[in-house]
Amino acid sequence: MSIMGEEVEVVEEYKYLGVHLDNRLEWRCNSALPQWVRMINDTQMDSGEKLQWECKAIGRPRPTYRWIRNGLPLTSQGRVDIVNGELTINKVQQTDSGMYQCVAENKYGAIYSNAELKILASPPVFVPNPIRVIATLGKDVSLECKPRASPKPRITWRRGDRRVQPNKRIMVLRNNTLKIVNSSRADEGNYVCRAENQLGSAEMTAILWVKEAMRVVLSPSRVEVTVGESVVLSCKATHDTSLDVAFQWFFNQKPIDFQQEGSHFEYIQT
Repeated sequence: MSIMGEEVEVVEEYKYLGVHLDNRLEWRCNSALPQWVRMINDTQMDSGEKLQWECKAIGRPRPTYRWIRNGLPLTSQGRVDIVNGELTINKVQQTDSGMYQCVAENKYGAIYSNAELKILASPPVFVPNPIRVIATLGKDVSLECKPRASPKPRITWRRGDRRVQPNKRIMVLRNNTLKIVNSSRADEGNYVCRAENQLGSAEMTAILWVKEAMRVVLSPSRVEVTVGESVVLSCKATHDTSLDVAFQWFFNQKPIDFQQEGSHFEYIQT
């Protein structure tokens, strides 16, 4: 094949074209060093999870891929599966931690995408511990169990020496929270959440008190006064004697600051 008397040579995926421009011969080469379209990024994950990384590059000729871990070639084997620029590691372990490189290359050069993989591994730890929860008699109450652990621990609840058995009123939610519906005095006591993984175990105690609801028995009423006169507004509530109760007053939906200098409001505690 020829163009204006000059030949077009095809070599692999390259086209070298010679053309006349003002009696000058110019050669154009359709080739490219690889360039990244998608790179890998630093990743943290729990042991036992599945890692999926993908790197992608463009170039002419089309790049090929290889993977490196901690400076050594990485190949498909066991839990590791490599398909071109895709790396999959099933059920990652602590030994999978390290520096990874995806290499895209063609005959004109190679480019590298680097990322660190950290596999988190720790026995369960509870902070704070214990926790104290006060519930209102007849209301629902939730006891949370949120240990720090990796991999994800198995959770069990018990009250005293007995494992908590879910029923219509007591249930364990998907996030491991223990929920008690329509709480009663009989629900008071210590509840223990146990978290366990292959690295260890830990327990957290939730101390539950069920108290009578506070009731307002005397509330401020509408009062008409003359400008310049003083007025006393009263508020009274009944409550469980084991609890401290604090009253807060509002004026036009804004909290009253009784300590503010020059304020004409006064708080009288009886």
